[in-house]
Amino acid sequence: MHVEHLIIGAGPTGLGAAWRLEQRGSRDWLILEAGEVAGGFARSVVDEHGFTWDLGGHQQVSHCEMFDELMDELLGPDGWLCHERECWVWTRGRFVPCPLQLRLHGLPSSDAGQHRFRFPRRGGTGAVWQALARRLTARDAAGAGRIRFRTAVKHVDTAARRLALSDGTEITCGVLISTMPIDRLIASSDLARDLRAATRDLEYSSTHVVGVGLHGAPPASLANKCRIYFPEGDCPFYRVTHFSRYSPNNVADPATQWSLLVEISESPRAAADRARLVNDVIEGLVATSLIESPDQVHHTWHTRLEHGCPVPSLRRDRALSGILSTLDARRVFSRGRFGAWKYEVSNRDHSFAQGVEVVDALL
Repeated sequence: MHVEHLIIGAGPTGLGAAWRLEQRGSRDWLILEAGEVAGGFARSVVDEHGFTWDLGGHQQVSHCEMFDELMDELLGPDGWLCHERECWVWTRGRFVPCPLQLRLHGLPSSDAGQHRFRFPRRGGTGAVWQALARRLTARDAAGAGRIRFRTAVKHVDTAARRLALSDGTEITCGVLISTMPIDRLIASSDLARDLRAATRDLEYSSTHVVGVGLHGAPPASLANKCRIYFPEGDCPFYRVTHFSRYSPNNVADPATQWSLLVEISESPRAAADRARLVNDVIEGLVATSLIESPDQVHHTWHTRLEHGCPVPSLRRDRALSGILSTLDARRVFSRGRFGAWKYEVSNRDHSFAQGVEVVDALL
């Protein structure tokens, strides 16, 4: 099989590329997605208790009118809830507002709106990307869907732009847009030997996400708080999101339940004790006054993201320059949060824009 524009990954970048191809009148495209649903790092999960969890405490802000207009179209005017960006730091036994929060009055009036964010009323962050995926479910000439789920890439011959897939088939393409982590792309390609040294300079941290479902109602101290950062050593986590405040529909029964979304970073320099992690999280929530007692916990949900955050390390830009120029010369374009490995432009609007922009450059 041959396709002109082949896209690896149905996250914001891959879907952004497909959306732009459709806009530009190009129908010869296909997305390969290893998972079962669209969204990538921005997907959401509903656990066995009916609680919704994101893969991290996402806040939907945007720097792009095109992105905002599409978000309005996908969920409609009633599909969003809007919140003040109330970010705090727990330090020295108290909550302190984040520094930027105290200086918003000094920003130009055109920037003042960035202190607000919106969140889907139902379905978590992933609802946005599943809606876009449904919009892109057009069939090709043979009647097959243009987004193939549960289809992983096993090997990439970048010189011939030929891919071996997990189902045993092969596919060739005129252009490959990859959103998989670039270190994994190189490791599974014909460039593994030549670029292995460069990929070692690409550092990242892993992320444990622990959802904590709770009985009762949140304390008054959390009424105006969206997310809280924890720089001290009295807990294992670096950030907690008051997730049921983002939407009451993130819990099964808003009248009797609420939820917190906890993030723990892990790296070769700072390993996490996985056997104790959830217990340590609950103890940390008590120690930082977010809950009064472990008896409040209804249940917990835990997942680990091997690639959590790309690290802007000292040798990153030099390594990326060599890797990306080699891939670009072969019409293989690596984009997205870990495809381009730029933490500073890896929000969802940035990632979506990377997919759009690579298509515009090609066409």
